Amino acid sequence: MKAERVREFGGALAMVACSLALSCGSRTMLELPDDSFGVRGAAAGARSTSGGAAGAFGAGGASGHTATGLGGAQASGGKANGSGTGRGANGSAASFGGTASGGTASGGTASGGTASGGVANSGGSAGADTTPIVLLLLDGSSSMHDSQVWVPTFEALTGPGGPIEAHQNQVRFGFVSYRGAAQTTEDDPACAELTSVPFAPSNSTAIRDTYAALDTSRRGRLWETPTGHAITRVTESLLQETTQARKYIVLISDGAPDTCLTTNPQCGQDRAVYAVQAARGLGIETYAIGIGFGNVYPGCTPDTARCASDHFQDVANAGLGWPVLAPPAAYSSLPCAAETGGELLASYSERGGQAPYFWTQGPEDVARALEWVIRTIAPR
Repeated sequence: MKAERVREFGGALAMVACSLALSCGSRTMLELPDDSFGVRGAAAGARSTSGGAAGAFGAGGASGHTATGLGGAQASGGKANGSGTGRGANGSAASFGGTASGGTASGGTASGGTASGGVANSGGSAGADTTPIVLLLLDGSSSMHDSQVWVPTFEALTGPGGPIEAHQNQVRFGFVSYRGAAQTTEDDPACAELTSVPFAPSNSTAIRDTYAALDTSRRGRLWETPTGHAITRVTESLLQETTQARKYIVLISDGAPDTCLTTNPQCGQDRAVYAVQAARGLGIETYAIGIGFGNVYPGCTPDTARCASDHFQDVANAGLGWPVLAPPAAYSSLPCAAETGGELLASYSERGGQAPYFWTQGPEDVARALEWVIRTIAPR
């Protein structure tokens, strides 16, 4: 991310790093004012926290990783600076053979490249609609219904002048809220209830009305957070959109996921990261906005899993194709891993990347985070 991109937000997005008495290199989450954002990593001249988690979001690259302007990340079917070789999965055609945003043309170059398993079918053509498609994927689990979270975040995102209304003509928003409804297998749709609004331009009113009508009553039960299951299902929906436009998922959630089968402990991180990596392999990038305020549930412990902001860093890395840090060795002994015989599904590295992610400290932060994402993928 270029430093001038951060500066263009003026006081709304402050560059916060070691100069604000941060403990550089510390993994302690800092309590910053809600009008400040922290910048993680060395982003085009920005000061580095050297792996520390600073404030509401991280951006740029860690030491040993090159900071990449968002939209300059390598796409599934090409590279940011030109047409590349498309990558097909298991012999299928690569869905996105052109360039990512920040490449040579909006929606890709005309020469999308040849897919290793098929023909790249969206290299871009004259007159095609290349308006980016953005799926807002909202965690609708019981913990999100906290009075400090649900209504204030709803108003910040969907209210007059909020990011959805402000950018509804720049991108085609879609909306899905998910909540775990039954303990079952991952491929069973009964695992989660999904409430959705179709992709369309100028649909902020439809999103607001659907969001407002979501049932937040517990009815004697707890709604769970099967994030991996939800991402897999919305990825299928995105792939059904027959357009040459770039496609994105923006995940908004408040904590550790579980799986369809295992709801306690909350150990669904591997399935969530795996689903995001799978979407990325199909040309769909994911951005992660974490709700770091409201209720705090002890369903995840850092000695056995990647929790809270660490998990959102992992999702962000997976969503942009960066290396994902391996979980603690003890993770393989958790019930979620037992579902796959102790084998992890996602791809991991000894050293994780530092893709931009958000760990917000108030509803206004959530709105500014979405604003940042939209301005990044669809600059005016």
